[in-house]
Amino acid sequence: MAWSEVSPGRFQRRIGENEAFIKFVGDSGHALGREHWAINAIAAIDTTAVALDGGILEYHVPDVYTLDHWSQETFKVLEGGYGDTESFVMGIVPTRFATLTYFSYSSELVLHTPHRRSDNIGVLHMIDTLLELASRPSADIQNPHMLSWGEETSRLAPSVEVVLNMPVEPTLAIKKLAQEYTKTFYPAADSVGLPYIGDLRTILGSTQSLRITLSEAKTTDVMIECKKRGLSVTSAVHANLASQNMYSASGKSEEGQYTSTIRFALRPYLPEPYSTRAYGSCLYTTGWMKSVPYTDFWREDAETYDDIYGKGLSKEFLEAHRQYALSRAYLIRNMPQTNPPLSQVDISSVGIAEVYLRRTYGSPSRKIEVFDVSVAVESLPWHCMGFLDTPRSLEFELILQ
Repeated sequence: MAWSEVSPGRFQRRIGENEAFIKFVGDSGHALGREHWAINAIAAIDTTAVALDGGILEYHVPDVYTLDHWSQETFKVLEGGYGDTESFVMGIVPTRFATLTYFSYSSELVLHTPHRRSDNIGVLHMIDTLLELASRPSADIQNPHMLSWGEETSRLAPSVEVVLNMPVEPTLAIKKLAQEYTKTFYPAADSVGLPYIGDLRTILGSTQSLRITLSEAKTTDVMIECKKRGLSVTSAVHANLASQNMYSASGKSEEGQYTSTIRFALRPYLPEPYSTRAYGSCLYTTGWMKSVPYTDFWREDAETYDDIYGKGLSKEFLEAHRQYALSRAYLIRNMPQTNPPLSQVDISSVGIAEVYLRRTYGSPSRKIEVFDVSVAVESLPWHCMGFLDTPRSLEFELILQ
């Protein structure tokens, strides 16, 4: 899954196992004119795309015509009359490329990409790079038509399986470990969830979001209290979600359990330069499911999550990840549709957003300030997502159908 030049100016590589899994999940919405798990990153302020088809990633070094056509398709400036960014996001349909839209009347950027191309940290890296370039003096910004296109092929991103040199032929130990993590998905079908209107026959609408923002002072208070208890903010919020899902559960029972995703960025485990912002446009993420029983108290759940997040990813897990992705994809492809549908609120956290995105860029004469940022995905089923980030204020965005 490394890139190779198959003809002059044309490069290909096979899609990675992790990318194939995310692509399969995302493509499930195409029949409805939607893309499940497409990522939307929105930043409020004062790359030639890769095509994917049949399990092959392909890149063509652009000529002037191709570059113009691509830029017109992927970059838009909206002057007015399009409503707010949430209304705009609700109307996005599947695209061949990642797209960037600038709302001039609200000074907001919307980066949209299928999840198979990037992840929650990757999109922040891309916005960070964009703002850093845009804040440079005009004399330093070269006309793209004058650039010597072709050298960028040296930076085409390999799959995570190649970067971490994951074994192609799994050992018995790798197969066993991959199956253990795949089995964590089994309890998801019986997880408690939130009440909802409709059933499997209900026609799905657009993804909507509800955003909760704490003040900077309140965020500081939350962080202090979490530190006193020896917990991360992510672990505490995850435990809150478990409690709320249990409390509000449709058909709740004291025998019930809440199953949610434990998500990890693979980027901290990658060697440079793949761990840096230079490779924002890559899928370097992973996760598995964790169940907690109805009988647990909040503190027990918070400590359970904190222990898992604190341990991080083991060397053995990383070695087994290729096989795990294959096993997980097989499970999803052959999993019967749950009835009633899953409706629990899941979680994803980027931690401290300012690690990836600065508050200001440039100089006093050419300065860009970032006032707000959010990352979320489009979701087709009743299964909701909560996105947590901590810039100067704690923010939680709930994505629901």
